Amino acid sequence: MKISKEFKVGLLAVVSITVLYLGFNFLKGSNLFSPYNTYYAVYDNIDGLDVSNPILINGYSVGRVSKIEILQNDYNRLLVSLDINGDQQVGKNTRAIIKSDILGSKAIHLDSVGVGAPLKEGDTLNAMLHKGITEQLTNTAMPLVDQFEVTLQNLNIILANLANNEDNINQVIANFKNTSANIAKGTSRLDVMSTKLDKLLTELNNPETGVAALVSKMNQVADTVNSLELEALMTSTKKSIDQLGATLQQINEGDGNLNRLLKDDELYNNMTKTMGDLDKLFIDMRENPRRYVHFSVFGKKDKGSKEPPADTEETPEE
Repeated sequence: MKISKEFKVGLLAVVSITVLYLGFNFLKGSNLFSPYNTYYAVYDNIDGLDVSNPILINGYSVGRVSKIEILQNDYNRLLVSLDINGDQQVGKNTRAIIKSDILGSKAIHLDSVGVGAPLKEGDTLNAMLHKGITEQLTNTAMPLVDQFEVTLQNLNIILANLANNEDNINQVIANFKNTSANIAKGTSRLDVMSTKLDKLLTELNNPETGVAALVSKMNQVADTVNSLELEALMTSTKKSIDQLGATLQQINEGDGNLNRLLKDDELYNNMTKTMGDLDKLFIDMRENPRRYVHFSVFGKKDKGSKEPPADTEETPEE
């Protein structure tokens, strides 16, 4: 049987298209000869995810995105079909997270904390969108940019104030220079004073003419004064004791009135009687003052007034 050229060309075209399709899907990570299960995930935003983007578990490809649909009746959310190898078990806790690499390529990463109850083909996975590096850097840099703008505004205000107060700034600089000069002079004077103080300290520490020698001399003078005062005190005390002894000796020997007062009973009795009479006289003067003192307001007695007779009282016999 003779095969025509048209049949050969058509067969070649079919084979070529089949090989091209298989090769294209192979390059996209799809293996037509291995079974796969289809699952779904619903996102509010897929951040540039496209069909044929890989599905990864810890960086290993286990499937690809087969289809993306817009759910117009559900606030335009996006339904993504996930073709995952049949030998890969997907559980209830599995999350489908859209992530970006450094170059911006998108992929869905399957992440699970324990597999949990296994899902059936056609079930919906938990969908999440991971912030890309660019977005993270943007979110981190925005506060810094705001702060930088505020700093620039404050700097502009400060520069404007400096421009308006140029004369005051020049005056401040001049005062600062004068202050620096005064400080330098004060420092020089302090150096001179420090030199003199060092010299004074050296002289004070001199064992011959310093403080130690002066204190030694003062101690000697104090010792001398104390010795003289103690000697004078002892002399005066001895003199007083001698005089007291002489006085007591005179009293014991009967010389003088003091001895007679101590030893003469008659003299003692007379003095006692005299003191008793004086006491009676003072009592009578207190009780009858008109008997001893006569006075008038106008210097003389009123007419018709009579001086009361003086009371007579016999003096008691001794």
